[in-house]
Amino acid sequence: IVAIGKEHSDLGTTLNRVTADHPELNMKAIDDLWPGERFYFRSDHYNFARKGVPILFFFNGVHADYHQVSDHPDKIDAEKESRIIKLVFYLVVAVLVAVFFWRNRHALLQAIRDILRQLRQLFARLFGGSAVAADGAEDGPAARAIRHRTFAEFKNPFATGSARRLAPEE
Repeated sequence: IVAIGKEHSDLGTTLNRVTADHPELNMKAIDDLWPGERFYFRSDHYNFARKGVPILFFFNGVHADYHQVSDHPDKIDAEKESRIIKLVFYLVVAVLVAVFFWRNRHALLQAIRDILRQLRQLFARLFGGSAVAADGAEDGPAARAIRHRTFAEFKNPFATGSARRLAPEE
């Protein structure tokens, strides 16, 4: 399907990603095949684009009955139209998710920081050591320093015989 306006904004990039994410639609959104016809600039959407609003419209091209009295709905490929509608739905969802994340980015980043801090504390309780924050500050007064061992300090399980205790049949 031709996506008029695709090459004029980042919305085209989003459309490409959504199309790639949904191969079951068997759709490929392509750039304007008829730039000489100036469909982008002739469309009702263009006034939005002039104001910086990204636009897309989906188009199969013209035919003998295009904008004529003889153009009837029975010429619509309903199966293809349903796939286009699904593609537009997925595109709208992708845009809405992006807008949500952008508008809530500070709260989301803080939530991620909180989760990471809590994970550091959990690992410190489970495995010993301290929960060191990203800025280097330790969490809690009872935090202990983690001693990092060199590779040479680890015991060879084959030399010590401990590997035999881990046999698959056991």
